[in-house]
Amino acid sequence: MNGMPALLLSIFLLVVFFCGYFIQQITGFGAAIFCLPFALLVLPREVFMPAAWLFTGGQAILILIRQRKKVNVRQLMIVLTLAVLFGPISADYLLAHVSEALIKICLGLFIIVNSAYELYGIYRGKKKKGLRLWHCLYPIGSGALQSAYGIGGPLLIAYLNKTVEEKDALRSTVCGYWAVLNTFLLGKYIVSGQMTSVSAGVCLMLLPAVLAGAVTGSIVLKKINQRTFTIAVHCVLMGSAIFMII
Repeated sequence: MNGMPALLLSIFLLVVFFCGYFIQQITGFGAAIFCLPFALLVLPREVFMPAAWLFTGGQAILILIRQRKKVNVRQLMIVLTLAVLFGPISADYLLAHVSEALIKICLGLFIIVNSAYELYGIYRGKKKKGLRLWHCLYPIGSGALQSAYGIGGPLLIAYLNKTVEEKDALRSTVCGYWAVLNTFLLGKYIVSGQMTSVSAGVCLMLLPAVLAGAVTGSIVLKKINQRTFTIAVHCVLMGSAIFMII
């Protein structure tokens, strides 16, 4: 795509980020995974990652301010503690020893199977099963994958979906997670000097598309009931998994 005129490349990125943050405004996650495979056709990873962290963190903070009373504080503290304490260490190991392609394939297949099972349960009217001890690996994996590749959302949702029922509570709790974790990751980029003027320029260019996607998503969200929201979350998860695999 590097042979395309600059204007067409800019329009392409604007459409991609509009769609990504429209999805994220509804479900509370999914923007980075949706945007990643398309954005990397045009942008280097070191430019895309700060933009994704900045926009996701900023959007999360705005949602969190409006819905702060809906946050499940207990679950938020659990996922943040596990992600921050063990995520970066695990991320360093993944980056050093495991290929990104293999991680994406394994994570994608897991998400497809897990979400298909959850959708089957919704169709059959089955109640959710409680957490098991090994489910604590989900937020650890989320922190690691978010630190390394910016794709920590699916494992976070897979965990919280088992403990947080109501849609506004789930979104606000997820946004609390992004607000803290992405601010931490973005801060590391700025302190290390990796947040360049190019990244800042790309952020300014994409800001109108992100805002438009968020506003449109807010309008659509008001028309969605709890069951539709849950189904939408799992459909976005499965779509994200497909994007990761391809």
